[in-house]
Amino acid sequence: MKSQLSKSLIILLIPYNDSDYYVNMLEGLAFVFNEIGHKAIVLTKPPSINEIKKIVAEQKIDLILSINKIIGRNEKIKTPLFCWIQDVFPGTENTLKQYLGDNEYIYTFGDPHDLGFEESPPNYLGSLITGVSKLDTNFNNEKKWDLDISFCGYIPSPLYIAKNPRFLELFYDKLFFTSKNLYQYLTCLSGPGYLTRNTHALIKGIVESTYKPLRGSLDVVLLEKKIREIICYPKKNNLVNGHLENLFSPNINNTKNLFWLIDTKIDRLIRYYVHTYPRYLDRDFLLQNVISSFPEKKIKIYGIGWDTHPRYKKFTHPHINNKHDLHNIYKLSKINLNNNTHGFGLHSRVLECINAGGFLMTHKSNSDNGPGGILSSFEENKHFGFYDPNDLYSSISEWLNNDNKRLNAVKDAQKVILSEHLWRYRANQILNDYNLIS
Repeated sequence: MKSQLSKSLIILLIPYNDSDYYVNMLEGLAFVFNEIGHKAIVLTKPPSINEIKKIVAEQKIDLILSINKIIGRNEKIKTPLFCWIQDVFPGTENTLKQYLGDNEYIYTFGDPHDLGFEESPPNYLGSLITGVSKLDTNFNNEKKWDLDISFCGYIPSPLYIAKNPRFLELFYDKLFFTSKNLYQYLTCLSGPGYLTRNTHALIKGIVESTYKPLRGSLDVVLLEKKIREIICYPKKNNLVNGHLENLFSPNINNTKNLFWLIDTKIDRLIRYYVHTYPRYLDRDFLLQNVISSFPEKKIKIYGIGWDTHPRYKKFTHPHINNKHDLHNIYKLSKINLNNNTHGFGLHSRVLECINAGGFLMTHKSNSDNGPGGILSSFEENKHFGFYDPNDLYSSISEWLNNDNKRLNAVKDAQKVILSEHLWRYRANQILNDYNLIS
């Protein structure tokens, strides 16, 4: 369905951070917007709110599309903003409820409840999944593969935990559960070791006992609640010194409010354990077991962080910035492995992999049939394969040893890409929604 707009729009596209992943998605959308007669401006780095105001005024922006970032009703920007939430962090839901402007609207990557929302967000437009460019589509008629198994994506580096002097560790551990405010005050003043090693171990244990790798069942809200209950540190007000946390990137060097600084440190630590650490558990479990299951196969890992883990150094290759080179890896690998902590199979890298001519294997999740779930578009054993975390050898070998089956699966999957997952479909969805609210 094409949008019925009476004028050409000027659209500002804003990433959550300057990673290739976010910028590439916005550039894909921008290409289509420009192609169909609109003007799209892509920022390659996240701007401040004042920078957004300046661009809106100078460029006469009609619509802002941002990833994981709202502006807030207090700023009183009249230009409609569509916030595309792809990650939910501790505090995201409360921030939206309290500060979302009347002219700010929300997309979620997949079902909002699977993403971590307890309720549907305010001003909710629905699910918006990623897409690919038709120009990237590459039907692979070659029966030649340079790699047996590859994985493209980062892994968190080991978390640095400062070592307090032994007497401070004992003192803090004894004090922690009886007077947390004094504990946090003292540890903040003592430097980077604002939590003891015992507390880190406690939080880490909560995550490992709650989240099971490669099940796609991460619930960041539930996990955060469990951690805060154990460490006796409740969530504080989202608004401190005029800054909104999580979606607003507050100034962490603001020392006018010591307890705000303490809360920010605690929030950042909890965010690591509920959002980042599960990704480590997934990818470490997957690659350790694949490497041990296929010792004679050619396996390569591409991405940031892998070289900080000694056991992966012989398999690690640098992060690939060039899109063409990345697509070549997808195409020339017999098996491209994927994981997703929330279980959203229609991830950008999944669609790009298939579009480039690569065969994909991922894990099952409870989100598979919902918005953003892989079974909402693709068919198991026809377009891709599921690997079994409990039996990686058998489930991967079935595809690894059958070249014709993989090749046919890729060709069939690329037909689905062309009919459902090009960026022009997402652009039309956005323009239709703009039509409804304008």
